[in-house]
Amino acid sequence: MALFKIKKERKGMKISTALAVVFLCLVLTAPIIAWSRAEVTRQVAKPTVVVTDANTKKDDFSGYNITVNTDDGGKIVYLFIWQRGINLTWMGMRGRFTFDTPPILQMSKYFANGTLDSSITYMPLYLLQYNDTNNNGLFDFWTRGHHEFMEEMDEDEVEWERIPDRPYKIYPLAPIFHFFEPQYSWNWNVGPLTNKTITVNNTWTYEYSWNVSATVPAFPWLHEYEFGKNRLGWKTTTVNVSFSYHIRLLEKNPEVKYDFNFSDITWANAKNLKLAMMSAVLYYSKEPPIVHVGAKGFQGFTKTEEIEAPRFTISENVTKAIKAFISYNPNATIDGTYTTDVVKTALQPLFLIPVAPVPLLIPDGVYVRGTYPGMEGRRTWRHYVSFAHQLGLPRFNKYVSQDPVIGLTANLLTTTITSFLPGDLLPLRAIVTVAVVATAAFSIYYLGKRRITAPIKTV
Repeated sequence: MALFKIKKERKGMKISTALAVVFLCLVLTAPIIAWSRAEVTRQVAKPTVVVTDANTKKDDFSGYNITVNTDDGGKIVYLFIWQRGINLTWMGMRGRFTFDTPPILQMSKYFANGTLDSSITYMPLYLLQYNDTNNNGLFDFWTRGHHEFMEEMDEDEVEWERIPDRPYKIYPLAPIFHFFEPQYSWNWNVGPLTNKTITVNNTWTYEYSWNVSATVPAFPWLHEYEFGKNRLGWKTTTVNVSFSYHIRLLEKNPEVKYDFNFSDITWANAKNLKLAMMSAVLYYSKEPPIVHVGAKGFQGFTKTEEIEAPRFTISENVTKAIKAFISYNPNATIDGTYTTDVVKTALQPLFLIPVAPVPLLIPDGVYVRGTYPGMEGRRTWRHYVSFAHQLGLPRFNKYVSQDPVIGLTANLLTTTITSFLPGDLLPLRAIVTVAVVATAAFSIYYLGKRRITAPIKTV
């Protein structure tokens, strides 16, 4: 009787063990089921990447080229440049010269037949210390006679003598400005191009990243208040500059997250000093472009136009469809503290420095002028507009950091992914989950089996 009872209990243990194993497998495999059915359903077409070096003489520039296909049969080309190799006769010398440029980020969209649809170039030009007279967080200026400019202009077109915000220090982000001063010469430290795969809105895609940094000296600019007042007392100071670029190839409207950090700056001796970063925005297209700031539309600029909305856009007046956008965050990290509503932004005419004590010749293609889509002089566009994007930053002791975003309105080419993915697409967490399920199931089964098959002891 006792033996029959023990066998009956063991039969019940077998059923309980089997049910426990099944229950555990269902619980642990739920993430895999959800992942395979919902989390990843599409994949962006793999981009092509080319790295060039102007110092090899075979390449026209040092840069990173990332090309990805769009769903209309065309493509988007991301081009980042920090050096140009140019053959020219310069300062009585003839030959090939390699010049460092500002960090040039260009995004160009091409049609299926290879012709240019549109291109936007974003180029930080200089940092400016100034006293903010009206305390609006921006360096305000206007053109002489309020003349409207659709393209870059020389700085003598600005009505400097009537502008209340006084410039104190300027830091050009193009090394060529110190080309003739060996004691202050500098260049960009450019990190390697890295990439990783990310999942965004059920789409498996790519993110490319790199960093550039430098210690940038100030430049003796004739419009600086301190330099103009007492040139003998002017001293060169420096600021540490770092930019981090992250190209996110999103299926809809791919973007570039553009982080910057400025630190170890020496402030001038003046009240209410602030820092402005001035960047050039160059837009080329087949149709006439319009820059939108909220409900306002601009085809040129006469003065500093503050932006209240979180972004501004560029469209074309034929289709009125948005072609490109730049957004910013009014918050920033200042001396380690995340601070809200401290960054101001504006659009304004693009004036080019320098007015220097000694005239400085800058070859085309090294600064703003001569920077074309694909960095070629061959004209593949009909219309062009350029303007300046100002980010007004507060005074800081150690550092300030922020992260604007630049993007194009386009849809990238994608392919559908089935639930049975190849091994190189399987996320690590899925592999780990499978291992855990198998180990747990085997352990429960093994322990249960040992108890069930143990010899029956009779008294």
